[in-house]
Formats: sequence, C-alpha cells, structure tokens
Amino acid sequence: MVEPEPAVEVSEPVAAERPRFWRHLLRNRGAAASLGLLAVFVLVAAGAQWIAPYNPNAQNLLAALQPPSALHLLGTDEYGRDVLSRLLFGARTALLAAVAVVAVSMVAGAVWGLASAYYGGWVDTLLMRVVDVFMAFPFLLLALMIVAALGSGVVQAVIAVAISYMPVYARLVRGVALGLKELDFVQAARSLGAPGGWIMRRHLVPNLVGPIIVQATLNMGTAIIDISGLSFLGMGVQPPQSDWGAMLADAQTYILQAEWLVLAPGLAILLVVLAFNLFGDGLRDALDPRVERH
Repeated sequence: MVEPEPAVEVSEPVAAERPRFWRHLLRNRGAAASLGLLAVFVLVAAGAQWIAPYNPNAQNLLAALQPPSALHLLGTDEYGRDVLSRLLFGARTALLAAVAVVAVSMVAGAVWGLASAYYGGWVDTLLMRVVDVFMAFPFLLLALMIVAALGSGVVQAVIAVAISYMPVYARLVRGVALGLKELDFVQAARSLGAPGGWIMRRHLVPNLVGPIIVQATLNMGTAIIDISGLSFLGMGVQPPQSDWGAMLADAQTYILQAEWLVLAPGLAILLVVLAFNLFGDGLRDALDPRVERH
C-alpha cells in the first residue's frame, strides 16, 4: 500500500498580509491618532466652501482686528476677513500643493534613480553627478533661484520645491534598486532576454513601493512647511488666495496686538506636519518585514 504524500504547505497569499498590515499600523497609537487627524484635515480641506462661515476674501474694514468671538471664532485680520474661513481654505491650498510637490518629485526621482541603478556604467555616473549638483545647493537657495527664474505663484513654488526634493527620491530608489537587481529572480529574467523596461516594471518597481510611500508620507509635512515658507517670503501663493504661510506673513506686523493671527495658522502647520511625521513613522514600521507582527 502506497503511503500518501504529506500535504504541501501552501504559503499564505500576499493579500492576507493586508489585514496584518492595518492591525500593526493601527496598534501604533501615534500613527492611529495621526491618521485620524489627517482625515479631519482632508475632510476640512475638501468641504471648506460648505464649512467656512464666511467668504475668505470678503473684507470688512469696520470689523478689522477683532478678537475671537461668537461671530468670528478665530477673530478677524487687518482687512476684517474671517480668520477661520481663511484657515479652512488655506488647508486646501496647503494639502493640494504638498500632494503636487510629492507626486512630481516622487515620479521624476523614481524614474531617475531606477534608470541610474539598472543601466549602471556611464549612465549611472552621469545621472548621479547631476543629482549631486542639485544636492550641493541649500534647499532655500535652490528654491528661490527657481522661483526667481519662473516667477512667483503657487505653480512655480510647487515646481521649485519638487525639483529640490527630486534628488532625495533618486538616491533612495537607486540605493534600493542596486540591491534588488542582483537578486536571483532579476538575474534570471535578464538571462532569459527580458527587456529592461519589463524587468523594471515587473520586478523592481513593486519592491520599491514601500520605501517610496514612507518617504512620500514624511515629505508631505516638509512640503507644507516649504510651500508655506515661500509664501511667507512672498514668492509662493499670491493674495488674495488663502495660504497659511501668507497668513503668517501678514500677521507679523500685528503679532503684539492680535496674537490670534499668528496662533491660528501656526498651530495648523504644527498639527498637520506632526501628523504626517507620526503617520510616516508608523507606516515605516508597518511595512518593515523585520518588525514582529502578532
């Protein structure tokens, strides 16, 4: 009588890792709290036109510099505009600009770094030397040079900050891809004559998603700070569009007599940047295969 063969253990499908990932992420209290806070900011930004009690650009000089009250929960600015309304619309500007910055720099940097790592040789040398030139400039100086060449405005500020961030993604992707391309499954695909584009798309890109997402999450917070910084200097979002950095720039003249003008946008920037940083740390731990998951 033939003995039955032992049952072959079937590996758990990749999709089954998703519940584990979310359990591990939400078990991190900082990440869970930051995720909830970010959801509030996104909802506020998306529904600003319905939530805001006033038109953010409507001026009423008779109500200028009024402290917080029942009519204006966060007071009014020097033109009598409602600070709460401008803060809500400023959240939309900040988040959309940050998403645009991260998306542009992430795609451009990933393509740059992936091509550099996969093809190597003189291509790698040339592309990385260009990255070194960009990284040799201090961020603010490089951003100001780009804005000065393109002109002031939110689009120009997004382009300037995205170009400044691109070398970070290029170096990150290149470093990870250099290790991946030496693995057996990539070498096997190359030996079978698979084209480079197919190998990068099929084997390298899926394994780069995790590090790129973590870096992008962390960069969302710094992008908000940098866009607000350019607006503070008058080279980013232009009036009358609501922006937290521009609100801080306008408030510096009245900081001693109307402190609410500084506190409102300052706390908003602090909270959203802190939320992105905490969420990025939790996301990094949840995606790290070395972290024990129970």
